Amino acid sequence: MKNFLKILFLLTVFYLAGCSPSPQKASEYNNMLIRHQRAVISRIDDLIASFTTYNAQDMQQAYNALIKQINFSLDTLQKVKPFDGSTEFRDKTISLIEFYKDVTENQLKQVMQLLSKPEDKYTSQDALRVSEIMSEVHDKITQKNAEFKKYQEQFARKYHLSLTLKE
Repeated sequence: MKNFLKILFLLTVFYLAGCSPSPQKASEYNNMLIRHQRAVISRIDDLIASFTTYNAQDMQQAYNALIKQINFSLDTLQKVKPFDGSTEFRDKTISLIEFYKDVTENQLKQVMQLLSKPEDKYTSQDALRVSEIMSEVHDKITQKNAEFKKYQEQFARKYHLSLTLKE
């Protein structure tokens, strides 16, 4: 009977060890989610860069590309299957991109509208407001990205990943 219990215990341990996803699978899952975050951030950077042109058409083009990327990423991420029985990482990524969408449709759109004013209509109050909004956006995005990174680091520890920063 003792041998039977030992064998049963060992089989259970091997079974449970075999059920856990490999670090490679976890890395692929992480990278797939992060690709969407990076794609959106890249488009945000493009929109912000377009602000320096003061050209309404350039800004609108960058804004439209950003919204298109956000919607594509959200649609794609909604279809991502759970990893190791959990949707938490996917859900946090979706929440982050929804946050980017909110910032885009509110604060960044407001900046775009202010900067699209004709030069003779653009006031020092407008310039101050642009500066305030951009500072708020920077602080909000920095905070949200830091929160997301903490979760990503927990995921990495759980699945024995080494995270590297790619620019």
